[in-house]
Amino acid sequence: MIRRQNLPFCRLLLSFFLLAGCTTTVKNHPGMEAMGLSALSDTNLSQREKSGMEKQPVENLLALAASHLEQGNIPLAKIHYLSALKKQPDLAIAWAGLARAFEIEGKQDQAVKVLETGRKSSPDSAVLLAALGRLERNRGNLEASLASLEKAAALAENNSDVLEELAITHDLLGRMENAEPLYRKVIELEPRRASAHNNLGLNYILQKRYGEAIPLFLQALRLDNMNKRYLNNLASAYALNGDERRALAAFGLATDRAAAYNNLGCIYMSEQKWDQAENAFKNALDAKPSFYLKAHENLEQIKKMRALSD
Repeated sequence: MIRRQNLPFCRLLLSFFLLAGCTTTVKNHPGMEAMGLSALSDTNLSQREKSGMEKQPVENLLALAASHLEQGNIPLAKIHYLSALKKQPDLAIAWAGLARAFEIEGKQDQAVKVLETGRKSSPDSAVLLAALGRLERNRGNLEASLASLEKAAALAENNSDVLEELAITHDLLGRMENAEPLYRKVIELEPRRASAHNNLGLNYILQKRYGEAIPLFLQALRLDNMNKRYLNNLASAYALNGDERRALAAFGLATDRAAAYNNLGCIYMSEQKWDQAENAFKNALDAKPSFYLKAHENLEQIKKMRALSD
């Protein structure tokens, strides 16, 4: 997933085993040592655990790696992905998972090297191209992201993950008209994919089609009613569409009343609705005096922005 990242309010318009003991080493794929990956295969495992891992089928190793990754146990995620690659060196999903582990650690350059090494075995893998495209986008290289994701989409034209990643990059490049049909195709392929409804709603917000965005955020919430990002996006759409009452109610479900008013003020500020923004920030202060610093900073920001716009 990707799940689409929520845009900050004041900048709106805009993814089993606990192992310990002896040491085991996973055989390296050609090119791993040159990348400095050989040391990743060293972890504390008992002989029993070592034997158990070697007997695991690739599918189990991948499931365990994904579980460790989700739980934030990056070293164990890496060892399981490497164990899977020992059995199947051209396994694209394992290379992509290993790269994701490095990215989570903040080692983006190393993540790129992992993907490039994986592509030597699987040059036409849509999985690896999509992973590279998402990673390049996160590094701020939008044109490189677009190039990789377009190649991935040509190889897997009905892959929802690839299409959604490509659409997000188009949005960030300001090409909302290219992103919209991609989001629509994802929804057609997977009607119950909450992120696709949310992302199409964000696309509409970027196009200033605020009223059309609202039902999309509502549908995303029907599919994932615990997602506060979707609630905040819905509240933002209400505010931008001129429905302050519903905006405050939605913001209030995601946070407290003071923060709800502050968020509303940020929406108004992004629209250069200075009086409404100022009133919202003052209401935030009235609702919670301890909220003073943040709301006061926003009030000061309004003065500066007003002066620039006059």
